[in-house]
Amino acid sequence: MSDLQAVVGESADRADSHASAPALLLRVQSALGDLARETDIETAGGRRPFRVPEDWAPMLGRLAYAVYLLGDQTGVSIDLVVRELALQVGEPAWDATAPAAG
Repeated sequence: MSDLQAVVGESADRADSHASAPALLLRVQSALGDLARETDIETAGGRRPFRVPEDWAPMLGRLAYAVYLLGDQTGVSIDLVVRELALQVGEPAWDATAPAAG
């Protein structure tokens, strides 16, 4: 487990805010939807070029926090799996759009 994932888990412990994996997946989906909505607004439905809005960083942070919390709740080291995936990027079998094997 990475230091960041430990920090996320500890903050959830302090706030007594642990949730089930399905509930956390809904949080992830909601945070991703917020980013998509902001992108749609900023680009006028794709008619303007995308420029990172001021509130992008906190919104992206909420998404990342939810993903790390989901990893903590399900026993997955997000740091480890992302590092493993990063090593595969650019390899002939790499496909960023493919569903995860498992």
